[in-house]
Amino acid sequence: MKIQKKFSNPKRLLLIVLGVFLFAFVLTPFTFAIPMSDSTFHSIELQIDNPYMSVDRVSMKIDPLSEAAPIIVPNWKRTMIPLRGVIEHMRASVKWEAKTKSITITQQFSSIEIILQVHYPKAVVQGEECWIDDENHQVAPFIRHQRTYIPVLFVAKSLDAKVLWNPTGKLITIEWEET
Repeated sequence: MKIQKKFSNPKRLLLIVLGVFLFAFVLTPFTFAIPMSDSTFHSIELQIDNPYMSVDRVSMKIDPLSEAAPIIVPNWKRTMIPLRGVIEHMRASVKWEAKTKSITITQQFSSIEIILQVHYPKAVVQGEECWIDDENHQVAPFIRHQRTYIPVLFVAKSLDAKVLWNPTGKLITIEWEET
């Protein structure tokens, strides 16, 4: 008899249902959330011919001193990105050797090392030489408007990142996890 009385009032029933919903679906995830790991996810979003990028949803210039922007090299059908601005936001250091026009990229949290040379289609990753692009041996870093451009797919994958391409908006998304 008590149960019938509690639920006989439609307004009271609605309040009970809303209270259960609020607790179960709104408050509980925040109250009892437990991190699954110590890892941190990051992303960089770039757009072809746009000198701005979004790093973890914060918009900024790729290179504060120039209008450098990602480009597609038509003959290669490959996307190239300005080196320093993007790579340093992936928690990697960039060392330039002017004499040999070589670039050493070292990711700080994983100790991955990549060595590239301007106009040379091979790289050294963790001490092993490999083609930058297995399908097109012409793909190599180059200098444009005093900025070094590198193939986004090769470098991102070498740094254990994932690259997503949206052809409609010509958007490149690089995602990685720091552990």
